[in-house]
Amino acid sequence: MDDARSYLFVTWEGGGNVPPVLGVARRLADRGHRVRVLTEPCLRDAVQAVGAAFVPFTEHFTRADRGEVLLTDYAAASPIGAMRASLDGVMFGPAEPTARAIEHALDAEPADALVVDWLLPVGIAVGEARDVPTAVLVHCVQMRSAPGRPPVGLAPMAGPLGRLRDAVLGRIEERLFDEPLPAYNAVRARRGLAPLAHAADQYDRAVRVLVQTSAAFDFPGAPDPDNVVYVGPVLDAPDWAAGDWQSPWPEGDARPLVVVSLSSTFQNQRAALQAAMAALGSLDVRGLVTLGPAMAGEVFDVPGNVAVVDRAPHDLVLPHAAAMVTHGGHGSTVRALSHGVPVVVLPMGRDQDATASRVAVRGVGLKAKATPTGIARAVRRVLAEPAFRHAAQALGRTIRADAAADHAIRELEALAATRPAGQPVPA
Repeated sequence: MDDARSYLFVTWEGGGNVPPVLGVARRLADRGHRVRVLTEPCLRDAVQAVGAAFVPFTEHFTRADRGEVLLTDYAAASPIGAMRASLDGVMFGPAEPTARAIEHALDAEPADALVVDWLLPVGIAVGEARDVPTAVLVHCVQMRSAPGRPPVGLAPMAGPLGRLRDAVLGRIEERLFDEPLPAYNAVRARRGLAPLAHAADQYDRAVRVLVQTSAAFDFPGAPDPDNVVYVGPVLDAPDWAAGDWQSPWPEGDARPLVVVSLSSTFQNQRAALQAAMAALGSLDVRGLVTLGPAMAGEVFDVPGNVAVVDRAPHDLVLPHAAAMVTHGGHGSTVRALSHGVPVVVLPMGRDQDATASRVAVRGVGLKAKATPTGIARAVRRVLAEPAFRHAAQALGRTIRADAAADHAIRELEALAATRPAGQPVPA
């Protein structure tokens, strides 16, 4: 294309973040833009498969094996401990080496725009310091509390009691998020940037914060900051899940199909998977359990009506499903809803409680305890009550329309166009 631009994406292998980030990279590359992705060595093949140039981290985020565990939040004794593990292990702890890697990539080849995974906010600081227009990809629901959007994992509550709850818990959330702030401000100072009053203020310095979900699913703030734009989800399947699918059941088996898909990264989910299998074994259903990379090859006690596979392409399976049991990762949840399939959510941390609260409020499924009894009760309700499927089908139509609109591409092309055209884009 005549107005081709150069983009530098910055991300890491965190499981559910990879398809939406690389999905946007692929769409830009398909339109003739020069796209580079700075990320971990274990994602080299996935990056090159979308038509982007791979740039490796060399100091931190250097895993060559996607199965190597980096984030150990699952071992924390409390949600606060889990949040600290994420802040220290990914978001702010490695800010200095991450910033240096981005700077080296920009020195090697200028970019018209930076596109930064929201879990690596130091990329916004580098964009500030280098005067490169920067966009953030939020590959889940919004996680910052705001008027109308309660702290993580809670449903909105109206009235004085709700406002008091949100104010108190929001302040606790903010103070926790600010614990790494002194060290992070030192990273900013080394680049000639003023200190932040709060760590979350870094997102306000981005030109655009692109939220990769449907506003109809999320709890939008009232109002959100001017730089926040809902651009709809990317429904691309994970690169590791590609392949064909052959049903293990005979044609004409009328029992409802229930799909189980928990995290693709290790979150100590073995017990939850076994509980889901036991739950489906107690119901008159066909159960399909996809283990994902983290649990592939593990041995379980499998009931006779349940099939267990390492992977299956969900876009081929979900059109035949009556319900899906998921950990509440945003990607797997919205993919199920895009097919009109209601969900049962077993949150294990991270953004998953936030997803579960939206599932419940939108009436498209239920949150359940990860026990055989709790899962079986929730699945039975979702299958028996048509309102869940009707709500999932209605929301699914919106999700599909938002995904097809490719708002993120228009936003990123407009962002890059604000920078004067520089050197010719390399072939």
